[in-house]
Amino acid sequence: MIILPMPEKHKVVAVIPAFNEEKTIEDVVLITNRYVDEVIVIDDGSNDSTVTLAEKVQANVYRHPRNLGYGEAVKTGLSVALKRGASVSILLDADGQHNPHYIPFVFEPIMKGSADLVIASRFLYHIKCIPFIRRLGISFVNNLFNWLFSCLISDTQSGFRAFSFRAMNSLKLQEKGMGISIEILAKAIENKLMIKDIPVPCSFGGPRARMLGLIAQGLIVVRSIIRYRCELRSLGTDASRMTLKRGKTMFLRFILKSPGLTILYWRGLKFLRRAR
Repeated sequence: MIILPMPEKHKVVAVIPAFNEEKTIEDVVLITNRYVDEVIVIDDGSNDSTVTLAEKVQANVYRHPRNLGYGEAVKTGLSVALKRGASVSILLDADGQHNPHYIPFVFEPIMKGSADLVIASRFLYHIKCIPFIRRLGISFVNNLFNWLFSCLISDTQSGFRAFSFRAMNSLKLQEKGMGISIEILAKAIENKLMIKDIPVPCSFGGPRARMLGLIAQGLIVVRSIIRYRCELRSLGTDASRMTLKRGKTMFLRFILKSPGLTILYWRGLKFLRRAR
């Protein structure tokens, strides 16, 4: 991995992963441009007008040849931001869930030197902005992560985040899908980065996600939590491998003991593959 030198001047770059977001991408980029030095849109194989509309409002668009997944879009975006001289990167969604007007509040702790990774927490603001089913699922994920990692992060699944130059340079990300949100936190903890969450509202104004998709995503995230907790270097090589094996076994037993969960899990995975 190439370690890039710290830019002499602060440059704030927004990274916006997008997949078929023609309804919202133009407005999101327009507002985001007010608060950052550059907007980078990572188009993850869209087949609508997302690219055309993003370029229309002066976003720099980088395209994946096909839909590779949210994690790949995030990795591409952070890598491009570093190469373009970013000292701070802002990650936010293209669907309008995250309000770009809050961008200055999200990167402020980094500018003050009090954080390397800032999480815009929906749970610290007003949790009723999150649909009930999502709220239950995210709450479970939050509690599981905080218990296993001995930390206190109020919204592990928020996609609205700010990264310092140190964070961008030190996080060696590998996830291709939704598990990247957990990987970022786990590796930030492993690298002893300063993590801070701040209250920020959200808006779920789009079409409702299907239950099968939500369940599949949730189980994938739970699997990622177990995986990254077991892979922490502090456990030691031999212990890490043994714990990882046990963690995977526990996860599979949990799924297989419930026929309903097994069916929902595999149907959910099929749904996600078709959606891509």
